[in-house]
Amino acid sequence: MFNNKVLRYVIKDLMLKMRFIIVILGTILIVFILGTILNWFKTESPINSFFLIIRFEYFYNPLFILLIGIKGDSSDWEKIRRYTYRREIALYEIESILLNAFLFTLFILLSSLTIYLIFFHHSLLSVLPLFSLALRFYLVITFIGLLFLIIKLRSNRIMALLIVISLVIIDRFTIAVIPTIFNIRPSAIPFVIFCLLFLIVALTYIVQNLLVRIDFYSRDVS
Repeated sequence: MFNNKVLRYVIKDLMLKMRFIIVILGTILIVFILGTILNWFKTESPINSFFLIIRFEYFYNPLFILLIGIKGDSSDWEKIRRYTYRREIALYEIESILLNAFLFTLFILLSSLTIYLIFFHHSLLSVLPLFSLALRFYLVITFIGLLFLIIKLRSNRIMALLIVISLVIIDRFTIAVIPTIFNIRPSAIPFVIFCLLFLIVALTYIVQNLLVRIDFYSRDVS
C-alpha cells in the first residue's frame, strides 16, 4: 500500500496545512481539558465512556472531515505533474486518508490517556480497553474518510463534506451502526474489525477505479 515517493508528498502536503491541523487538534484538547475542569466526566467512569462522552457525530466526525477536506493538499494539476501513473495518484489519496486518520486517532488516544491517568489517577490496567476502542475508532474514521474521498471525486469537496457529516448524524438517529461498533460486546470485536477492514478494502478498490476513469482535464479542480 505505502509508496515512499507518494508518502513523501503526503507528508509534505500535511505540513502545508499544519496550522489548520494544530487548530483542529487543539480544539479536541481544549474540550477535554474543559470537560475535566467543569466535571463533564465522572472520575469513576470507565475509560471507554470517557472517550465517547463527546459525541462522535457532532464533534469527532465533523472535525475529521474538516481536517481532510480543507484546501491545502495538492490540486489535480499538481498531482498530474507529480506522478507518472494514475495508480500513484490513487495511492496518494488513500495514504493521505490513512495518515490523517492515524494522527487524528493517536492525538485523541494520547489526550484521553493523559487526562485519565494524570487527572483521574487511574492505573495503567484500567486503560487497556481503550486501545481496542481506539482501533475501531481509527477504522471507522478511515472508512468515513474514504467515503468522503469517493463522493468528492464524483462531485466536489463541499458536497462531500455536507453529505458525509449528514450521513453520520442520520445513522446515529436511525440504525445506529457507528454507536453499535463503539459499544459492542468484547466477544464481537474481532468480527466487527474484520467487517470494517473488508469495507475499507472495498472502498479502496472503488477509489482506484474512479481515479483510473476520471477525466482530470475536464474536471473542475476548484
